[in-house]
Amino acid sequence: MIKCSKCKEVKPVTEFYTNSYWCKACQKVYQKTDKRKAYKKAYFKTAKGKAYMAARRKTQEYKDYHKSYQKKYRQTQEYKDYQKSYQKKYRQTQEYKTNMKAYYQTDKGKANAARGAHKRRALIKSIPCDLTAEQWEEIKASQDYRCAMCGKVKKLHRDHIFPLSKGGAFTKDNIQGLCKSCNSKKSNKIINMAELIMV
Repeated sequence: MIKCSKCKEVKPVTEFYTNSYWCKACQKVYQKTDKRKAYKKAYFKTAKGKAYMAARRKTQEYKDYHKSYQKKYRQTQEYKDYQKSYQKKYRQTQEYKTNMKAYYQTDKGKANAARGAHKRRALIKSIPCDLTAEQWEEIKASQDYRCAMCGKVKKLHRDHIFPLSKGGAFTKDNIQGLCKSCNSKKSNKIINMAELIMV
């Protein structure tokens, strides 16, 4: 039995960490105090603290802990929201555009692009496809040559209200005009802007 120097209670040896005069309960409470957090933050900025962390990161115990923590964290909504926000910002950077341009010049990039185009052509062949150039002009004119989502006058792209990937047809009733940005943002969601405006 050992007497805790913090709470002054006599407890079994198993209730103490090695070389500690405080019991585990007192240690747990102290670890959550602002004083302890400030000390740890300052310590890990010192040369000694950095050296300690560098050595600890090389241990198998730390690697296993970090792997387990990352696996749990990636399942949280906080991580998913962060990733969504980060990806949205990153795709607008020049670095992303440059990287994608370089990627599609590689053999792998060309193969992926060809596979996507072939898949789309196959989908169009297997569904009703009778949209004419005149009908497309009528759709654009009915929208006053504005994007159906953002309302800006931009170059319009044919957007499938009911996506091809979900069995939508390439017909006048299933087409609306969206700008490139809104078309990408919509992705494969089913959104009929004409019905939303009517509502």
